[in-house]
Amino acid sequence: MTKAVDGYVIVGQTDAVDGMGNVWVVKTNEAGEVSWQKTFGNSDLTEGGICVKTISNGYIVLGNLYDLNGTESLWVLRLDAEGTLTWDQQISVNGTLHGTSISPTTDGGYFITGSLYDMINYISDAYLLKLDHQGATQWDKTIDLSSGLCDEANWGIQARDGGYVAVGSTGDLNNWTGDTFILKIEAEKGVVLDSVTGRFGVQAHVKNLGTTEATDVSVSIKITGGILHRINVSYMETISIPAGEEATVSCKPFLGLGSIDIAVTVNGVSSDYEGKQLIILTQVES
Repeated sequence: MTKAVDGYVIVGQTDAVDGMGNVWVVKTNEAGEVSWQKTFGNSDLTEGGICVKTISNGYIVLGNLYDLNGTESLWVLRLDAEGTLTWDQQISVNGTLHGTSISPTTDGGYFITGSLYDMINYISDAYLLKLDHQGATQWDKTIDLSSGLCDEANWGIQARDGGYVAVGSTGDLNNWTGDTFILKIEAEKGVVLDSVTGRFGVQAHVKNLGTTEATDVSVSIKITGGILHRINVSYMETISIPAGEEATVSCKPFLGLGSIDIAVTVNGVSSDYEGKQLIILTQVES
């Protein structure tokens, strides 16, 4: 459950006679009265909601998918303020993957904790995952803390310095012994795209997280779409960014109307955004 602006949002799983439940999301007001409720899933998989967080203009939901063979994977759902699905992403790896928490990050992405299970040997490793703003995987880490025992990452959050903190448990299921752990992953280094904004044109905000000046940083912005696909704007610039600072690359205002796609590439790494063009005003969706 998470606190919303005007109430609460609860996530769970529906029940079914054949066991094929779905992710269940319920929005209530401050008094606990249901404002809306939605289910997500299909008849081929069993889905269950694990965690929900309030984000800009909606909610991000972490769920688990179970196939008929018992294999488990992650399911991330982005909902708008009314509970309508805007995008979803399924994350599978070589093994049984169980998610435990999801939290937003400062770059508009998400940090996920969980566990990766070896169901043959009955052991597990802590699993950490970073997604971008559209649910694409940026990096993941599998961490064995106990040399062959059961490690589980139960909760995580981004630290103030840009790194990531996870809390979990490690133990021996055969002897019913275990410990609690807390671990820290250092912040990403180098040049990263921090955010993209609009209004008059499109602005790409790029940060240098390194300890030395970044030179010859290539930033390109491409906007396409609009009614009858009449919008096709490109801009590229090479810049330098001092250590620990931010620079903004701006594409000039352009005319158009309708939905647009925005692709921003920083040193060969691309990020995609959606937006709307209202004559000369550009709106970038989060």
